[in-house]
Amino acid sequence: MKITFGFRCAVIALLLVLGGAVLVGTPAQAQLKAGAASVDMTPEKPCFLGGYFFLTDRSKGVHDPLFVRALVLDNGQARVAFITMDIVIMNGVMAGEIKDLVNRETGIPVDHINISAIHTHTGPEGYFEEFGKYPKEYDPDMKMTMERQALQAVQTAIGRMQPASFGYVQFTLEHQNGNRHDPDGPVDRTAIVGVLKDAAGKPFAGFLNFAAHPTVAPAGDYLVSAEWPGMFAALMEKKLGGDTAFLYLQGASGNLGTGAPGEKVVDGQTIQLDDWQKAEYKAELLADAVFPKLSEIDASPDIVLSGARRDYEFRVRSRTYFRKFEQSLPELIKAIQDDPALSDTLKERRISWINDRYGTEKFMSMIIPTMKRVKEGKTKTSVQAMRIGGLVFLAFPGEAITELSIQLRKDLAPMTVAVLGYSNDHLGYITNREIFKEGGYEAGMGLCFPDATEEMVSGLMEMAASLFSE
Repeated sequence: MKITFGFRCAVIALLLVLGGAVLVGTPAQAQLKAGAASVDMTPEKPCFLGGYFFLTDRSKGVHDPLFVRALVLDNGQARVAFITMDIVIMNGVMAGEIKDLVNRETGIPVDHINISAIHTHTGPEGYFEEFGKYPKEYDPDMKMTMERQALQAVQTAIGRMQPASFGYVQFTLEHQNGNRHDPDGPVDRTAIVGVLKDAAGKPFAGFLNFAAHPTVAPAGDYLVSAEWPGMFAALMEKKLGGDTAFLYLQGASGNLGTGAPGEKVVDGQTIQLDDWQKAEYKAELLADAVFPKLSEIDASPDIVLSGARRDYEFRVRSRTYFRKFEQSLPELIKAIQDDPALSDTLKERRISWINDRYGTEKFMSMIIPTMKRVKEGKTKTSVQAMRIGGLVFLAFPGEAITELSIQLRKDLAPMTVAVLGYSNDHLGYITNREIFKEGGYEAGMGLCFPDATEEMVSGLMEMAASLFSE
């Protein structure tokens, strides 16, 4: 049965039958052990900035360092690893190679390893080889170096493993994001903070899962930066003290803006912020909201750990498809203009969405045929679900829109759901049928169609139910 958005499916019925596994205790596990580590991955030489295709020069310096961070948890029966990298996207080839490398060197099962990008647009380009003409360069040495750094982070985290307890809290973060596609559209402001505590009950590592775009830093400065997610993680690590890591797990931020404040009040005076100051201040606000919660979170040493993956092959957009879309533009625009239910403002907005989609579709129609990952009009990818205690992580291979996380949280209640974007692979924007139809940048800047989104959501829901039935 294919999942559609707006009603519950057979998977939810299964979940409700198995609800006792979600709400009651599970068989006792061994004492949880955990470790965390961060490794500097700042490029040693000038590079193109991966999030800005229009920039023609290489970086001119470093504003703040980039890191690869790792959390490793082991309950005596299973071991899982979360890896984040201060880069713009997580491409599938590198993610697969890192997982295989970590598996060979540490024994952690591939399905128990999640790798994601924080989506800083001022991180390096050059490590993703399968996107054809999109990157201005492909540097295999850069990719190999990043893979070794990811392995080093995991190995260091394992070396620091200690008796631990884990807990989390879900809450709402206001004024930290907004719908950039539609100012009147939905916004998922759910934040999930996880914490690891040592034997004395002191927090020593953790993560924040939240969704907002890191596009605050001024691209024209040509400076490498981890942007506000990396700045936030560094602030949290400083507050925790010692050798540790605090991960920013980017959520479904495909159509969500930065939410960065433009001003701050200091000693009663309102100060206007430049772009770098906006990023730094946003990081400070997040750290101020998150850090006090760590000591308040109830944590347990008895935690279930598990993971699963589902592989797919999806058809991709073709030049023939684009030509048909291009030919339909006059009709689409006329239908908007003639719609009596729309105000002039909405008509203007919807026409702009159609035009934006046309521009990105045209770009993708030139890029997709050059991609190594596309074979016979199709591409392969995977989605992943992981469980830590009562928390399930659902990972999308690209820029999932906020509507997807909102729907997953609703349909999988009473589970606590952390939705991850930019995770394990990158299909561009992952949209639903409504956004795909109405247009916008997000509708055009993707490899696949909404039917692929629905298959991925269905797979994620089924895996979530399975992980909580074990």
